[in-house]
Amino acid sequence: MQSPISHRRKHTKSEGKEEVSPNVLEEKKKGKKRKYIKVEFDEDHRSLMKGKIEKSLALLGSMYGMPQKLTEPTDVNPCNKKKTICEAVVSLMLSQNTSDRNSSRAWASLRKKFSTLDEIRTASVESIEEAIKHGGLAKRKSKMIKDFLSDVHSKYGETSLEFLYTKTTEEIKETLLAFKGVGPKTCACMMLFTMDRPEFAVDTHVHRVANRLGWVETGSNREKTFEIMNKLVPDELKHDMHVLMIRHGRRTCNAQNPKCSQCKLTNECSYFSASKEVKEEMDSDSDF
Repeated sequence: MQSPISHRRKHTKSEGKEEVSPNVLEEKKKGKKRKYIKVEFDEDHRSLMKGKIEKSLALLGSMYGMPQKLTEPTDVNPCNKKKTICEAVVSLMLSQNTSDRNSSRAWASLRKKFSTLDEIRTASVESIEEAIKHGGLAKRKSKMIKDFLSDVHSKYGETSLEFLYTKTTEEIKETLLAFKGVGPKTCACMMLFTMDRPEFAVDTHVHRVANRLGWVETGSNREKTFEIMNKLVPDELKHDMHVLMIRHGRRTCNAQNPKCSQCKLTNECSYFSASKEVKEEMDSDSDF
């Protein structure tokens, strides 16, 4: 049995729009791309949301089992812990706009062909493309990877970013986001899984689930979801909540036809409540 009614939540014109200062508006007019959107919440709202998040985490854990944090590097999943920061970034670049299976195959093929990151850096774009051809968007990603590794080496004299372990979270973000091809999601995943920093990464599944639960109302603005969720999710819950929201988005809270009848979060879910109200209205109208 699927959800009570298949419909998309309608947003008002004001929902999902960012409130900006005149300075920010001026930056947008000049074409400057802003990576992050600053948001603040009072303690009452933080406390309320902490309770909701803790309850939802327990419910999701009962559905899928609680995640196990990996302590050793692995190539099974592109987001999982890697030996070095640069390896993590390259692996995450391969994961963009494709499945975990495809990106993992591409990563394994890349490392089989090139034994070091410097070999990848000095290789031709064509040879990198050939190595990752099964991962999707190989032409674009091969250039992105080579440019990233070349830029790291040019800037720091070695193909390594391990010095970032001594930096603050904000300094890490500033450094990584300066590289083309490294966005907030790639940066956050690398920090969460490889560096063990409490950063809440937002992908399409996390974004969708957070909006449906009513924790955010950001429309298509994933960057704003990222900023809000990082402020609301307690640091000690970020790893487990991120993993479980992805599992939920993939297995139950699908983009089309979510399996609401199989979900334990319906009492917490704004999307389900709205669906139920619409169905009741339709049933009532059919009585006449």
